[in-house]
Amino acid sequence: MQLFFFKSINLSSMEVFFDENESYHIIKVMRKKKGDIIKATDGNGILLEIKITSIKSNKLIGLLLKKMNIKANKHSPDIGICIPKKTSRFEWFIEKATEIGIRNIYPIISHNTEKKKINYDRCKKIIKMAAKQSNNFYLPEIKNISIFKDFVVKKQKGFIANCSNIDSKKFNEIKLYNNPLFLVGPEGDFSDFEIEFAKKNGYVSINFGKQILRSETAAIYICSICNNANNFNL
Repeated sequence: MQLFFFKSINLSSMEVFFDENESYHIIKVMRKKKGDIIKATDGNGILLEIKITSIKSNKLIGLLLKKMNIKANKHSPDIGICIPKKTSRFEWFIEKATEIGIRNIYPIISHNTEKKKINYDRCKKIIKMAAKQSNNFYLPEIKNISIFKDFVVKKQKGFIANCSNIDSKKFNEIKLYNNPLFLVGPEGDFSDFEIEFAKKNGYVSINFGKQILRSETAAIYICSICNNANNFNL
């Protein structure tokens, strides 16, 4: 199924509108024409079946044929990830996490974090493209960058993934709750102080066994396990 994003609906006329960029993509790239039936979402769980009724100057309008509300996956995680040094690795993470299933992305600066900026506009474009490719009806939200300590105080419940085996559970031993929050450290891991600080604020320390994973790999692994729980209603 090809999926697009609509801008707004006029419920009185049942007309569906698309912004200029999406209209261009539908008309020029996907070669859709008047009379074609397409499917579109708002990124918040609404799926529409639409008949294209008007194409003028790269502005597309459609007639609403059917509206569906798609239930959100209850185990889709929130992930606070320390920004990787290489931009390409962070962008790879947000793309694959969107495809697999993630709710919110929190870029975090910890003691060992070297990169402290991200390109939000580019990240949002990557997320939207990945959602289209994977037929994801919920667009994950990428939040503002947070300092580790401030974030932990504000979000006082979750799991902190790290390389320590001291007072730490293995990932396969934890029980997932609805939309769980995971913190994933930078290259060089979280500091001992950060791990203890998180634990004092309601976080459970977890590890992935003997293997040491890159930040973005660990985050994708978490998304995969949570998505598996969604698929099998665990």
